[in-house]
Amino acid sequence: MRKHIRGIVLVLLILLLPCLVWAEDEPENDIEITLNWGFNGKAGNSDACLPVTATLTNHGEAFEGQLEMEVPVAGNQESDLGESLTMIGNDMDYTRSKVCVWKKNIALAAGETRQETFYLTFPWANGTVQAYLKDGSRTVQTASLSKNFSANQDIALIGVIGAQPEDVQQLDGIQISEETTKGMGDIFVSVYQMDPSEIPDSWKDLGQLDALLIGPEAAISGEQWVTLHRWQQEGGILLTVEDGQDFFEVFENFLNGESRPTFFDRLSEKWGYVVYTGYDTSQIPVRKRPSLIKYFILILFYACLAGPGLYLILKKQGKRKYFWSGVTLLSVLFLGIVALLGTGTRLTAPVLTMRRMYTQQDHIWGETLQLGVQAPYNNTYQLYLDKSYHLTMPSESGYSAENVNTNITDKVEIYEKEDCYKLTFSRLPVFAGNAFFLNRDHAVSPEEEIQIHASGDNEHIEGRWKNPTGYRIENAILVLTNRIVFLGDLEPGEEGTFSEKIHSYGNGGLEKILRKYLDLKDTEYPDYAVNAVTEQIWDAQRKEIEGVCLLGTISNSDTSFEMNSGYEVDGITQFYMPVDISWQKEEGTIFCPNGEVLASVESGSATAGTNLMYGQDAVLDYDLSGLGEITGIKFFKPEYDDPKYFESFRGQVAFYCWSSGEYETISKWEKVFDRTELEKYLSADGTLRVRYQVADDMDVTDKNCTLPCLQITGKVVNPDA
Repeated sequence: MRKHIRGIVLVLLILLLPCLVWAEDEPENDIEITLNWGFNGKAGNSDACLPVTATLTNHGEAFEGQLEMEVPVAGNQESDLGESLTMIGNDMDYTRSKVCVWKKNIALAAGETRQETFYLTFPWANGTVQAYLKDGSRTVQTASLSKNFSANQDIALIGVIGAQPEDVQQLDGIQISEETTKGMGDIFVSVYQMDPSEIPDSWKDLGQLDALLIGPEAAISGEQWVTLHRWQQEGGILLTVEDGQDFFEVFENFLNGESRPTFFDRLSEKWGYVVYTGYDTSQIPVRKRPSLIKYFILILFYACLAGPGLYLILKKQGKRKYFWSGVTLLSVLFLGIVALLGTGTRLTAPVLTMRRMYTQQDHIWGETLQLGVQAPYNNTYQLYLDKSYHLTMPSESGYSAENVNTNITDKVEIYEKEDCYKLTFSRLPVFAGNAFFLNRDHAVSPEEEIQIHASGDNEHIEGRWKNPTGYRIENAILVLTNRIVFLGDLEPGEEGTFSEKIHSYGNGGLEKILRKYLDLKDTEYPDYAVNAVTEQIWDAQRKEIEGVCLLGTISNSDTSFEMNSGYEVDGITQFYMPVDISWQKEEGTIFCPNGEVLASVESGSATAGTNLMYGQDAVLDYDLSGLGEITGIKFFKPEYDDPKYFESFRGQVAFYCWSSGEYETISKWEKVFDRTELEKYLSADGTLRVRYQVADDMDVTDKNCTLPCLQITGKVVNPDA
């Protein structure tokens, strides 16, 4: 009996042997992670990338693994498959919950302490970041960090480089009173003293700062100056403090100067916080829509042929027994025809949509790229991007990250490898859009720059151009506010001359004039091309209110930013460059072809500079002090406008007489007024005040009014004469 029991026990032990698990002592967790917001924990402008610094301290042996930073983002709706399928959905109205994971390889020596900085974007109001240090699939250490961004609304974060602590004591903590902050309440200055080594590689990562002051002792490299100047070109406020100047005094002079509105516009972004880095790439056409009429006719023909048509033919020949065989063959045939017709509109792989902008300014060549990524399936897929670009992923959401299940929601992983970014998309529905922003910059010599040397009067601009680059700039245009000059194509490696007319347009006339003069015969999507140029012009005019810029479309740009993926790329590449035009084409004469940009609104319902009037009357002051002795002003209606939404001004024009203090009605205002006629209407400081009153029969309730355009001619005044 005992032998049987022993045998049974032995058999059981043998059977249980594979189930045994050898237990080892877990290694002690000797790595510590501390997370902190960049700029010493001070967060300013929360519409920009926020630096998050992970400090890793290794108290044990050498370690190699991976550091992951996870940012969950809550969307404003969980899922809408119908909208995600359209390829033209509005990303700003449709955002899904997702989790974005940034990954880096980490190697820590024994006893080493290292800092890794990630520039991340977060949803509105508050954000959370979770850090994971992993050894393979095993999590070694975790840490988390949360912040309420709404607390930043009354803080102006000012960076300072090249100053001693005592130099900024007076600046730190000053209060900017509510009377000067455009309704934002009191603003308090918080100073962060930066070391030059903290200047990031990309201007995009400086967006956290509301202003940056550079002292005379700052040791800044050439590449760092490129970053700083590009940040300034993109709207950053960069102030230079010279020897002997006080930091507080320089900042105070800036607040009291002409550029102060840019500072408060920057602060106001915190009140309407949405992380969005540019254009909506979902509007870029990828395929032309299938012709419904063509398919309707084909299906109708099939129904007639496979039904009564085939039946009658077979009946006439006495072969009705072949009817169902014939229907089957016709079905296969028509299915093949439909498949063949659909090859031009079918998508079988992920598609990238881009809107790229090249800029040339201050001897710097800048490149920004809005990138949209979507796939016609919900399988996991990868995308490889060039590491020479700086990559940002906007959160696209104004919602907090609470209650986001990171185990089931949409997931985007960004793995920073040595030579590229590896992006992995998983758990996404069909055609779910993902937006990215890429940028890079480098300095260029004058010999490498596109050049425009030109002069102009009130009617024409003429000059020379040179394009030493390898890019072909199609439909090049010179843009002034409310004016446009068409130059044609600037071929790569060539130069030429031009003499072109200055065209005028009203608030609704830009699209009309573009459709008339742009060469779109070889453009696959002309409507999109016109819309893209229209947006580019409006953006340029916001930058160059009184200046001139060269715009164009680059037709031979490459797509090398995509590496080892082979996906289709659709979109547009554009060019922007400020241009200096001499408006003294004739010696001793000053021309201003768009004098309306010199206007400011004294009273009434109008927008200065844009010629837009949206009420019954308005009074505008035109500052002509910079044009010497005024010899003539021409008032005229714009060449192009949209009568559906805007009506050219009709009504009464009156000039203000500074000596009598009364307005004098001008019976015929569409004319050139000479010096004699204007003399009593110009103030001592060169201001012309004009009152516009619309005619009684003008409808300004359903449409706006476009005010007259102005051409101004002046004579150079010799102060020694």
